[in-house]
Amino acid sequence: MEPVHTVKEVAATLRIDAQDVGRLIRSGRLRGFRATTGRTAPWRITEEALAEFIANQEAAARAA
Repeated sequence: MEPVHTVKEVAATLRIDAQDVGRLIRSGRLRGFRATTGRTAPWRITEEALAEFIANQEAAARAA
């Protein structure tokens, strides 16, 4: 199984607020999944999804 990260872990890695991580997930810019069922279930982010997000951000920064 691939390593997964919590919203807080991703926020610390990206040096942003945890609420911003939630916004990124809800907007579709960062892929995440619910750890359990239900609307209030915590989000989890795979290592692959985090690496993809970072790569996309770096590519956008180079293009700017």
